[in-house]
Amino acid sequence: SVFQLLCATPAGIEAGTAWISQDAADYVAKTFPHLAQQEDSYYCVTNAHVVRGASSVMGRWQVARRTDLPMSVLSVAADVDLAIVKLTGEPKKYLDALVHKRTGVRVIPGLKVMDSDAIMPTRYDPKLQSVTSMGYPLGCEMLNRTVGAVQAWKRVPGSGACSLYIAHTATIQQGNSGGPLTMVDPQGNTRVLAINSMKATGATTGKPLYWGFFLFSSLPSNRFSSLIPFYKTT
Repeated sequence: SVFQLLCATPAGIEAGTAWISQDAADYVAKTFPHLAQQEDSYYCVTNAHVVRGASSVMGRWQVARRTDLPMSVLSVAADVDLAIVKLTGEPKKYLDALVHKRTGVRVIPGLKVMDSDAIMPTRYDPKLQSVTSMGYPLGCEMLNRTVGAVQAWKRVPGSGACSLYIAHTATIQQGNSGGPLTMVDPQGNTRVLAINSMKATGATTGKPLYWGFFLFSSLPSNRFSSLIPFYKTT
């Protein structure tokens, strides 16, 4: 579900991370049923700054590392640094066929978000829970996972409409942007707690901390409704 995103920009190829969102797919199926019937797509989440200025966007999955698949930027919400990219048509059919051939899985499962309020101080015990960051740091072609713990809630002035961040110790680097920060919920399911967006170093915080971009899972439909444009059938 987590893959590398390659973007062609005037400065060269920029690499980031994206992940297939089950919440986005459910929203499209509910809100635009005609669209869900007409096309078979994977709706994926990444950071807006990952795709900013890109003339083309390609997805690179580990199962198909020798074939980068063309994707389209569906919509961008720059004020909260979120973007939706889509894989559809023949590229999706190719990926599904390859995944099925090698794993027996017919459809790649999407990730679902959880309620980020679960880590508020009144509800969360950091001694009992951990978080995992997934992505492709520094252009690495293999999925990288780092484990850490949530440290605190922080506000970062000048960071746009969403200035509240989760500080954690799961290391993220350039290339991790757009990747999920996951946690196991009380039911034992792995859910997306936040989306990695930036790294705060000692130069900006006075001590080495790593950050994940705050993403409320209680608001996925509101977020996705602002990202997924209205489709008019002809």
